[in-house]
Amino acid sequence: MPSQKTYETLLRQWALLKCLSPYYQTTQQVHKKLIAQGIVINENTTLRDLRKLEEVGLPVKSTDTKPINWSIQKDWQEGFDFRD
Repeated sequence: MPSQKTYETLLRQWALLKCLSPYYQTTQQVHKKLIAQGIVINENTTLRDLRKLEEVGLPVKSTDTKPINWSIQKDWQEGFDFRD
């Protein structure tokens, strides 16, 4: 059974995937969506999680601009039921 920390990280990252859209959003915009869902973390954690999701091969895309913008491949997200 995963540790409580691992469990919380997985739930947070799943919520993060639900916040993304095919349209680019800044890290701050994604972070605000997490807070609206009751997930209170700092913006650096949001950025780290987004980078990890992109790094492991999920279709999460970032820009090389400042601020960094994020999106998710539309057809990938449509394949999952993100309803609560």
